Amino acid sequence: MSYQSEKPLERILFVEYAVGFGGSLRSLSELYKGLQDSGLTDNKVLLFQNSDSVNALYPKEHIINRKRRFNYLLKSRWLNFFNGLKIMRKVGAITYSFLDYLYSYLMSYKIYRVIKSYRINLLHLNNGYMYDGIRAAEWAKIPVVIHYRGFASESDFSRKINEKNTKIPENCLCIGISNAVTKSIQSVGIPKQQIATIYNPITQPSISEQARESIRNKYSVSDNELVYSIFGRITQWKGQLEFCQAITPILLANKTAKVLIVGDATDSADDSYLKSILSHIESNNLQQQIILTGFQSDVYSYYSASDVIVHNSLHPEPFGRVIIEGMICKKLVIAANEGGPSEIISHGKDGLLFEPRDSKSLQKALEKSINDTELRQKIGDEAYNTAQEYLTDAITRKVIQAYRSHLSLKVDDHVY
Repeated sequence: MSYQSEKPLERILFVEYAVGFGGSLRSLSELYKGLQDSGLTDNKVLLFQNSDSVNALYPKEHIINRKRRFNYLLKSRWLNFFNGLKIMRKVGAITYSFLDYLYSYLMSYKIYRVIKSYRINLLHLNNGYMYDGIRAAEWAKIPVVIHYRGFASESDFSRKINEKNTKIPENCLCIGISNAVTKSIQSVGIPKQQIATIYNPITQPSISEQARESIRNKYSVSDNELVYSIFGRITQWKGQLEFCQAITPILLANKTAKVLIVGDATDSADDSYLKSILSHIESNNLQQQIILTGFQSDVYSYYSASDVIVHNSLHPEPFGRVIIEGMICKKLVIAANEGGPSEIISHGKDGLLFEPRDSKSLQKALEKSINDTELRQKIGDEAYNTAQEYLTDAITRKVIQAYRSHLSLKVDDHVY
C-alpha cells in the first residue's frame, strides 16, 4: 500500500466477540493487517476468546484478552436447558436477558478501561450492534464503528443507550458487508448518512505447489477423482447436511467423485446436526466418499485440493467469505442466489448460482460441473479476476475513507 510515511493518526481498538472461529474473525484479521500496513493507524484488538488459532491472526503485542461469560453460545445452551414446558423456556429467556443486561455493564466498564489505558480514540465493533461496546464508547466520548457482518434486526435496539434514546450515537458509522446487509440496516431506521457498504477483504494467498497433492494424498484422493468441498462451521444454517443429501445420487453414480466437509461443530450448542450428517453418510455407505476433515487453519491448501467449492447456506448469507476465497484460488464456486453471494457471482461467468433451499436446483448445478473440465477451468479463471476487486489493499482504502468522511477523523486527503 503506497501511503506516505507519517506518524499514525488514529489509535483504534477492534472488539471481537466471537466464541468460535469463523469468517468474521478472518475478515477482521485481513482488515487489521491492511490498516497496520497503511501506517495511518495504531491498532489493538480485544478478544473475548483465548485460543491459539485466533491469537495467531494478530501480532502478539497487539492482543488484549478478556473473558465474556455471557455470549450467544451460552444463551443457546441456557435455553436448551429450559426446553421443556413453554412457560419454563419463557422464564429461562427472561432470566437470561436480565442477567445479561446486568453483566453488560461490567463488560462496558472493562472495554472503557482498555480505551483509557491505551488512549484509544476510535472503537470498532466487529460483530454488529453490541450494547456494552457502544456504551463504553459513549462513556469515553469517542466515535464508534458498528461493523455489521450479519443482518440488522429491530431487536438489536431493545435497550436504551443514551438519554436521547437514539438507536446509535451521533458520532457512529455502520458498515454493511454487502448491499443486502446495508439494506437491512436502513430498514431498522439508521440514517443513510451513517452507513457505508464495504465488502470483506481478502489477501492473495501463497499456496505451495505441493499443497494440492499433499491434501489429496492425506485423504486418499487420486488425481482422476473430482473433489467437491464445503467450508465453514458445521451448523444447520450452513447447510452441510442438505448439500450431502443433494449430492448423494451423484456420488452413488460416480465413484470417482468425493466430498470434503472442512470445519467442525465447536461453535454449536449441541452436536445433533453433526450426528445427522454422520448418520446420512453411514446409511448411504458413503464413508469413502464423504470425508469430514475437522477444523483446518490452512484452508487454502484445502481449496487447492478441491475442484468445486459449494456454498449452501439455508438462510441469506450476509457476504460469503468462502466464495471469494474459492474464487481467488481459481475454483468453480456454486452458491445460493440470494444475499451476498448473488452480489459477488455473475451466474455462468465467474460461478454458478442455484435457487435457495432447492435441492433439485443445487443438484442440477452439481451435475453441470461434474464432467465438464473446460467449464470448471473457464469459470475458475473468470472467478480469479473477480476476486481481485476484494483484495485487502483496495478494501482498506475504502475503510479509511469511511473513517475520514463519516467520523471526522484526521486521515489526510493526500494519502489517496
